[in-house]
Amino acid sequence: MKTYQIKKGESFASVAKRYGLSASELAAANGLRDPFSVAAGTKLQVPDPSGDSAASSAQKLSAAENRLQNAGTYSKSAEVRAAENALAKAEAAAPGSYRGQFEASVKKLYDDYLSAPAFSYSARSDPLYLSLRDQTLASARRASEDSLAGASALTGGMASSYARAVAADAYSRSIASLADRMPELYNAAYDRYRDANELRADRLSAAMKLDAAEYDRYRDTVADYFDDLNYYYAKYGDLSKRDYEKYRDNIDLWQKDRSYYYTKNADAIDRERRDYLDGLDLYLRERDFEYQKSQDALAQQNRTHEAAQKQENYNREFEYRKSQDALAQKNRTQEAAQKQQNYEREFALQLRKFEQDQIEFAEQQRQFALKQQQFEQEKKEFEEELAFRKYSFDKELNYKKGWWYL
Repeated sequence: MKTYQIKKGESFASVAKRYGLSASELAAANGLRDPFSVAAGTKLQVPDPSGDSAASSAQKLSAAENRLQNAGTYSKSAEVRAAENALAKAEAAAPGSYRGQFEASVKKLYDDYLSAPAFSYSARSDPLYLSLRDQTLASARRASEDSLAGASALTGGMASSYARAVAADAYSRSIASLADRMPELYNAAYDRYRDANELRADRLSAAMKLDAAEYDRYRDTVADYFDDLNYYYAKYGDLSKRDYEKYRDNIDLWQKDRSYYYTKNADAIDRERRDYLDGLDLYLRERDFEYQKSQDALAQQNRTHEAAQKQENYNREFEYRKSQDALAQKNRTQEAAQKQQNYEREFALQLRKFEQDQIEFAEQQRQFALKQQQFEQEKKEFEEELAFRKYSFDKELNYKKGWWYL
């Protein structure tokens, strides 16, 4: 046995052929399960070539045929099964439909915002007005009494029409001051109403932001799921392809090994038979020459026909297996492409629907804001006109009340 280092550009099979060995013999001598993985620079132990006797060739042919028969059908390796299990787990981890915990809060706050009552003002239900009215009436009574007392003092302590007019005027002015405060009370009530609406809008906006943030996290989860699914599917496909190619390479190696020993065994048998026939020919040359010649030709024809028939059967079987493997791979590729296309189509539809809903919601918000702004402007103009009319009416009424006291 000698040692040989593989040089750059050489293959495992070429080294075996150089020393008159088959690839399986050289692999067995070095304990290699996958000779295709041997790289340049590897040192190999090269055994001495075996003899060329028919018995030795027949034994090696039988061993090669046993190896090929024991190869069996293709079975997935542990690495491929692990990748397949990882892919199944990734598929099972698909996130469910989106269900936000803030959707109910957003709907409730939105309904509350839309159902807010329109602004209305009633002085009789305004605590600030009632308190101010009580204070004004008390002040008017005191002013009237003070004015009546002062005017009576000028006439010697006797009440007169002048004293009563002065008291009524003082009372009217005090009452008129309450009417002057009405626009202020109205504006204060409207400010409170507006603050309450703004608080509802702020709460709705905060809930919508929380819901949007939660949906963004859900979309990130979906994106991560598809990234993981594509990764595990690609990994499983690569490992399966490499594992099956290794299996096919080993089958091809064993078939070449069997073919090599078959030819070698046939050649050894032919050589022994030729030696025998040559000796027999020397002994029976005169008698059996023509007969032996025809028998040799017939035997050679039968061997050639048998070998051709076996090769034809092998080629037919190999092409059939090859076509079946290609058909299976094509079906798997089409199924994977269809599945990926379905996933992408469904995701694109959901995304377009979500974007359209967002656009419609924004347009509704804009229309609502415009109507609200128009309503507020009309309401303000109406309230200003109402306040002005009320002020004019109260002033005219107080003026008439003053004349009545006179």
